[in-house]
Amino acid sequence: MSAISKHLVAPLIGLVAITAAGAARVAAQPTTTEPNQPSAATPAQSGTPQPGGALPSQSGGPATPPTPSTAPTPGAAAPAIPPTSTPDLAAVLTPKAGDTPAVKQFKESGKNPYYQDPKAIAEGFKLARASACTHCHGESLGGLIGPSLTNGNWRHVRNGTDKGMFETLYFGTSAGMAAWGKSGSLTEDEILKVIAFVRSKYRGDPKSITWE
Repeated sequence: MSAISKHLVAPLIGLVAITAAGAARVAAQPTTTEPNQPSAATPAQSGTPQPGGALPSQSGGPATPPTPSTAPTPGAAAPAIPPTSTPDLAAVLTPKAGDTPAVKQFKESGKNPYYQDPKAIAEGFKLARASACTHCHGESLGGLIGPSLTNGNWRHVRNGTDKGMFETLYFGTSAGMAAWGKSGSLTEDEILKVIAFVRSKYRGDPKSITWE
């Protein structure tokens, strides 16, 4: 090797050695890694109902009000059955071509011609049993589920007259008694016989009788 070549090679070898040493120092240094920053947690929607039963809005807006309940209020009174109107009773008491003699007489006078008639009373008793009158008021009409019909203390004051008791039996009552006449279960003549049976069981003061 000539003196010129030796002069050029020596610097190159030194440069390579310096570069290698620098690379070794870089490789020996520990690598520092930035820790991941936790992301902000998104608050979860609460499922707790708001006052009044409303759930929180998912969109962040105002809470939706609850749907009003249509259930009936416990203890609410049932609608009252309307009383018999005067025109209805007047129409029933209007004489008709098919009226029996007893019905015709009753409509003219307001008095029951079967009153104290033994045969009519016996038939009235059978009709009362068949129509379940005795099931509520008792065989002797002294009262069971229904009130007594023997002492003159009428739940419906109108029952103190034959016309009033006829109205009660024909149209029924708001207390649950069936409308025997209006429903066709009893004819007008049969109703008069049932009334005769009821009157036969009266055990109150004779001076208080208002249907003779």
